[in-house]
Amino acid sequence: MPSGFLVCLCCCNPCYNMLNKLYFTFVICGCLSLIPEMQAQANDYEVVTDQFLRLRSKPSTAAAALDTLYLGDIVSGLDSVNQYEKKMLWLRCRTKEGKTGFAAIRSGSEIYLRKKNNWKDYFICSYTMLGILDVKSPELNQLITTSNEYTDEVKYVLRDIEHIIGIKLDLQILESPDLKDNCVSLRYHNQPYIIFSPKFFIQISNLYRNPEPLYAVLGHEVAHHLKDDLRREGVMVFDEMEADYYSGKILKNIGLDEKELEIAIKFMDNYPEGKSHPPVTERKRKVRQGWQDTPAPESGKAIRTRLQKTYDNVSVYKNGFSIVKRDGLYGYINQIGREVFSPQFLEAREFDDNKVAKVKKSDGQWYTVTPYGKFEKIN
Repeated sequence: MPSGFLVCLCCCNPCYNMLNKLYFTFVICGCLSLIPEMQAQANDYEVVTDQFLRLRSKPSTAAAALDTLYLGDIVSGLDSVNQYEKKMLWLRCRTKEGKTGFAAIRSGSEIYLRKKNNWKDYFICSYTMLGILDVKSPELNQLITTSNEYTDEVKYVLRDIEHIIGIKLDLQILESPDLKDNCVSLRYHNQPYIIFSPKFFIQISNLYRNPEPLYAVLGHEVAHHLKDDLRREGVMVFDEMEADYYSGKILKNIGLDEKELEIAIKFMDNYPEGKSHPPVTERKRKVRQGWQDTPAPESGKAIRTRLQKTYDNVSVYKNGFSIVKRDGLYGYINQIGREVFSPQFLEAREFDDNKVAKVKKSDGQWYTVTPYGKFEKIN
């Protein structure tokens, strides 16, 4: 992987062009083109290979080893050596202990050293091969324009995934029309993001009718963050299939049966394949395998029975939601048992077929509310 970049893609195609300076160009399934430049100069570098790295007396793998460097070790770069042995670029550097020698920056597609604390630090997973986003600025808010039309709905699905896996995800969600028909996971300044386009959201899922495809996409993206793919040398087809397998487990846990599963992943047929993207047939096979390998989730009745200890009353599910009561106030849980609204309403009605309910808030006024937290006062 290139210096300063940690890249995980549903399709990843790194290309390298080495002249007197070392350039790294990433063509990411046609979705993001990142063309940063790295010059070996006075700077701190860190070891990013999980194998040890030799500090040598000369810029050659045959030279005597002066020291052994391990993952996370820091060296001070002095200057680069334009000598390429087996496609290596050598950096003359000094360790914290004061030893000076030569270490390889690049060998094949493996990066041994990268600049420490460089802003060019990305983990990217692109779900489709469509759309272009050029990253040219160190400030993320300058990279893309944002909107908020569907952000709450995406956050709702991610909160469900958090509930299923039992882990709080420190993910920032951005909605950007700059992305064309795509959903991208990005690690930027060590902060994980998920960026999606409104058009992609509309294409794969009408949240009020069929939200399941969104669980498949976001389950895949979350898997890359959880598996910490960005810490390794690069993400291969196998890793992408593992992420699809994980999304199948998520789909099982939201209660999809086999027929509903096929409806949920049918949208995958609409997107092209790439060199690093598994064929769609293989991706769908891994989703099915994840679904099959996952035990059936709790039934609505079992969830209600379990939560009787948490609430004074748990109503029968209707349209995917149950009204719960505690200390005279009402709230809602969804089909996986996640508390969508804590008991806070004076009165609450069931969600209708359009996933809209009526609630009476503490101000004594009635409001309509969606599961995504959008309230409108009823006049």
